[in-house]
Amino acid sequence: MQNKLKILQQEINQLKEENNKLRLNLKERETNLNIISKNEILNDLNMIQLVVDVENGDIVDASREAIDFYGYTREEFKSMSIKNINPFVSQSDINEMKEDIRKNKIKTLYLINRLKSGRLKDVKVVMCPIKINDKQYLYALISDMTDEINYFNELNRSKEKYKALFQNINDALYLFYIYEDEGGDFLKDVAGNFVDVNTEGYTRLGYTYEEMLNMAPKDISRFSPIELLHLADSINKNQVKNFESVHIGKGGTRIPVDVLTHDFHLEGKRASLIVARDITERKRLEADLKLYAEKQEKIFSFLPDAVLIVDIDSKRFKFANDAALNLLDYKTSEELTGLTYYNIVHPDYTNKVEARFEKLKAQNGVAPLNKTRYIKRDGEEVNVEVTAIKIPFDDGEAAVIVAKDMTEKELLLEHLGLDQLRTEFFSNVSNELRTPLNVLLGSLQLHDLYIDSDRENKNHQKYKKTSERMKKNCYRLLRIVNNLIDITCIDSGFYTLNLQQYDIVELIKSIVNSVQDYVKNQGLTLKFESDLEEGIVVCDPEKIERVILNLLSNAVKFTDIGGKIILKVTREKDNILIVVKDSGRGIPKEKLDFIFDRFVQVDKSMTRSHEGSGIGLSLVKALVEMHGGKINVLSGLNEGSEFQLKLPIKIVKAEERYQERITDKHTFNIERMYIEFSDIYNK
Repeated sequence: MQNKLKILQQEINQLKEENNKLRLNLKERETNLNIISKNEILNDLNMIQLVVDVENGDIVDASREAIDFYGYTREEFKSMSIKNINPFVSQSDINEMKEDIRKNKIKTLYLINRLKSGRLKDVKVVMCPIKINDKQYLYALISDMTDEINYFNELNRSKEKYKALFQNINDALYLFYIYEDEGGDFLKDVAGNFVDVNTEGYTRLGYTYEEMLNMAPKDISRFSPIELLHLADSINKNQVKNFESVHIGKGGTRIPVDVLTHDFHLEGKRASLIVARDITERKRLEADLKLYAEKQEKIFSFLPDAVLIVDIDSKRFKFANDAALNLLDYKTSEELTGLTYYNIVHPDYTNKVEARFEKLKAQNGVAPLNKTRYIKRDGEEVNVEVTAIKIPFDDGEAAVIVAKDMTEKELLLEHLGLDQLRTEFFSNVSNELRTPLNVLLGSLQLHDLYIDSDRENKNHQKYKKTSERMKKNCYRLLRIVNNLIDITCIDSGFYTLNLQQYDIVELIKSIVNSVQDYVKNQGLTLKFESDLEEGIVVCDPEKIERVILNLLSNAVKFTDIGGKIILKVTREKDNILIVVKDSGRGIPKEKLDFIFDRFVQVDKSMTRSHEGSGIGLSLVKALVEMHGGKINVLSGLNEGSEFQLKLPIKIVKAEERYQERITDKHTFNIERMYIEFSDIYNK
């Protein structure tokens, strides 16, 4: 329909131009009518033309185009009157024509002519008087207007349909003319006032129809530069453009709209139609969905395990969280977009994965945990445990796959297996060694009695030294065995403390007194310091003795002759602070973080003359922590070492204090000292 209207408009414009030319020609000819013949007139224009006798209305002559149009021959025309082709003309019409001719007027009429076939045609007739050989005639230029009239009738019928459609459509419609102004501001200089607005268009914005006709697009729109570019581009290129914008209501209400613009010609002018759909609800839903998606993406991003979303049909990736990208060694999720899940699955697992996908597609629920092997971007392989669940996604379904890297777990299991195997081995060996060692020690003690009873024997001193060496090495072995057994019990949770309320100051002081002579014989000075009269703590005195003796043993081993060892007890807030400080060789600072690790020795060259298993300090830390305390070390190479031990203070009433047993304590400490100091050679 639109194309027909355009064609009709073009034809009408052409007719207007031809009519104007004809009027000029007729005016010009009017001065030379006496020298023009009928044939010259009729053959000059390729149009429907008739020459009529004014007096009686008879047709004098007709052009070839008239003969073709009406279907009569030239001879038939000459025997006809104008009434024969115009049945609706009256005598008054003929008289009016005569009057116009008398006044030398050019007149345009719209008539209905009958063809020879009987068919009626709508015609436009332009008439003017002419003289031929000094005789007055009526010259008629006829245009067939049947199609145009039909178009106009159809247009009128369509206009009513258009009006009904225009007013009842749910979207807002705004129609305006476009004025040519190159380089001008589009909204201000080019887009004119609205010429029509439908009911939805003005009620949505809170205006009346009349108010809208005094407004233009600039009054209701807040176009961004890119939106303005789209609108202007659609008009310049006669294209349909679609974009989102915001319309402003009468009260300043902002209404998000989806805009569709189309440029066309209306009544010979360039016009544009804006179709605006209210998308307020859609925007709200989009905002909710965006917020939900952002929350989901953040949740997925913070998950420690890899999360992959895969289209269940194409197997192409839709999403990958940070953990997945790190696992597969990709930088962005977009890098995976062009790949399928099979691109990261090891070929050995392809069939299994495909079967699991088919099962997941056919069923609902969570897929069971399975082991799979992935291939990283660089070709490296990694073992993973995966599970999946089917979810709706976009217009189809997707699988959310959660993959856990098994590398650390496998290494941990391997390490734990080796560690457990090693611990069990040491435990079994230690238990097997303890019995024969106790038999040996018992036999050596009996042997010492025999030696002491035979002092007159010339080999007495030789036997005594040999026995001491044997006993000392038995103590060394017993110390290692005890440490191994104790550390195994601690690991397995079967090690218990015999906790008592004890004066820790007195306990430490008794230990120092017990080892004083031994340390002096090593060429060292041992000093005890304390600003406390007593410090009551809950502890296992035997285990505390063992801890202190171990620290003193290390101080003696790694302090050269003439060195000093200070053991200090003081209070620090709610803790008893025990400090064992020496002036020995010290510990390299880079080794301090590992000094309490099991089976760690600071420097084998340093321990060559002082044997050790690397268990002692690890056991010390474990015993201190079992008491609720902490231990740390301050040291540096050739700067000496300072071990700081903190035990929590437990306040009790005076009458509830535990009265320590002094009986056999000295003997017990000496025996413990012999065991703990057994790996120290004489300096």
